[in-house]
Amino acid sequence: MTECEVKVRGRWLPCTLYEALVERQEIMRCKYCHGPVQALKESSTGARAHIEHLQRHSGCRFPVGTFSGVESRHPLARK
Repeated sequence: MTECEVKVRGRWLPCTLYEALVERQEIMRCKYCHGPVQALKESSTGARAHIEHLQRHSGCRFPVGTFSGVESRHPLARK
């Protein structure tokens, strides 16, 4: 995932991976299931920079490999 949402003055706004990494956003959520996410920079093992859930949720389309096929809000959804 390369985009998420960040909370700014009480409103959720779109945020790119680059913005999340450079500006060190603290309160982030998945734009699909609203679960908490974190931005990770490129690793020395070759993993690309990306945004990932703090806790997996099969009701979210990201990551694709764990999606159950039925979208639902994350149990820890941020409001």
